[in-house]
Amino acid sequence: MKTLLREPKHGSEPPTARRAAPDPQTSTYRFDAFRTFLGTTFFLVLTTFLTSANLVGIAERMEFGPERDRWLNAALVIDEASHTLYLDRPGDWLRAVVDYDNDVDVPDDNVILGDLALTEIVAVPAPDPVSDEGSAAIAEHDGDRTDLPSAEPESDPVPDLEAEPEAEPEPEIPVLRDVSEEDPLRIWLGGDSLGQFMAAHIAYRIAPPDRTAIDIDYRISTGLARPDYFDWPAHMSTVISDQEPPEAIVYMVGGNDDQAMRLQSTRLEVATPEWLEEYRRRVGVMMDVTAYADTRLIWVLLPPMAEERRENISNQINEIITSQASQRSWVSAIDLDDLFVNDQGAYDQFVDDPQGEQQLARQADGVHITEAGSRWVADRLWDEIVNLWPSVSDDPGLSLNE
Repeated sequence: MKTLLREPKHGSEPPTARRAAPDPQTSTYRFDAFRTFLGTTFFLVLTTFLTSANLVGIAERMEFGPERDRWLNAALVIDEASHTLYLDRPGDWLRAVVDYDNDVDVPDDNVILGDLALTEIVAVPAPDPVSDEGSAAIAEHDGDRTDLPSAEPESDPVPDLEAEPEAEPEPEIPVLRDVSEEDPLRIWLGGDSLGQFMAAHIAYRIAPPDRTAIDIDYRISTGLARPDYFDWPAHMSTVISDQEPPEAIVYMVGGNDDQAMRLQSTRLEVATPEWLEEYRRRVGVMMDVTAYADTRLIWVLLPPMAEERRENISNQINEIITSQASQRSWVSAIDLDDLFVNDQGAYDQFVDDPQGEQQLARQADGVHITEAGSRWVADRLWDEIVNLWPSVSDDPGLSLNE
């Protein structure tokens, strides 16, 4: 019987049930990966040009030195190219719509000192040459001694050695006004990022809304060391010159000031005697801008820091602020050390709150204060505000005056 199956012809391939799979197209996959990389790179470059102003701001906040100069020059080149190609316009339009850059650049660079600064802050008189201090001053004087006052002035009468010197009267602190719902207390809360949570607690948890009008004005990465980036005394001058200026000014800076300062063409290394003297002057200027009879400046000192270098500089900054505040009747310096130390009196992230319960009080960077710790700071600051304006509280019995 003949089989129905046909024998394949010699040299022909046997039939297959399905077609063989094509070879993988590796070149296509490589092109897709390259296209993804190219698109990502283009997106990053475009974003860089669209946000070129932010790059300049970041470079300006860097510490003075060659590295800052290199980054700043590169950022300025990118920003100039972005402006030439009109790539920065969308960002400018967006910020204009949402008012993102409201008053960042202070239009008026003039610093206006308050009235009390001209009457209370007087120069320390030169030592009397006939006293021990005066003799030492003469001995150490390297220049011409003819500019020193005479030890025995001919025109002055002989002083009565038995008479006690008259004590200079202390300057009278004007009585602050009563606060009412018709005329609420105007409170300004500002500084760097250290106090933002604290301001929120005062504004939204503590302060009675019917007796207070609060303005929150915090600028990240600012301080007194870099007026080229943000000039706080000039900015405060514009705030004080408003038609309804603040009466209670709560201010906290210093966390960003652990860097070199520039005085004209001279670089002042951080924590050197020259640096400390210039920082003292800047703190005094900032205080004197708020020197008005109906205004009180409540300056919040820096909390303990985790890093030893920051802690040393913060202590020096706090000493300067405290010293300058002691010379001005309108300034209060609020110390926070006891709120943020452990049982051994040292820095710790976890400390006991006023109720004795342990809380996470400091953020991981060892500088910033957590929301829980900011609650304690806000309570202390509100006590100071009530101490100055007892009628601002719903319960005047909370005043520290009593």
